[in-house]
Amino acid sequence: MGTAMTGAFTNTLETVETRVYRGGLGQLASFVEIRRGMIAAVRRVLIATEDDPIHCQKIINERDEIGKVRLACGTPSNASQWTETHTVVLNGLLLNDVVNYERWFYDLGNGRFERILTFENGTLISIDEGDRR
Repeated sequence: MGTAMTGAFTNTLETVETRVYRGGLGQLASFVEIRRGMIAAVRRVLIATEDDPIHCQKIINERDEIGKVRLACGTPSNASQWTETHTVVLNGLLLNDVVNYERWFYDLGNGRFERILTFENGTLISIDEGDRR
């Protein structure tokens, strides 16, 4: 834990540990969040069967972690990864911020729209529809 001064703002950094206790397919998995050595939150999510990612849209949301989404939706039919470097100026200094992206594609079957999930640094940032299959 530490404090950093940036201009008129103070940023406090805190270590957050997330542990996942996985059940089997069709069962609940537990996400235990630990802050300052104490349990801060416990979340449970139903694990999808590998051949049925359709229902996962009802239990995932933007800002969910990539591990929770994988447990809820199963393995994507296709995926891509890329990295972008964003440069910002802060107090006259040039700072580079490396951002990792992943895009997952789920083929939901004949006549259905493909589901596209986009992650930024391991966090779900968008849920979109692609082409109809």
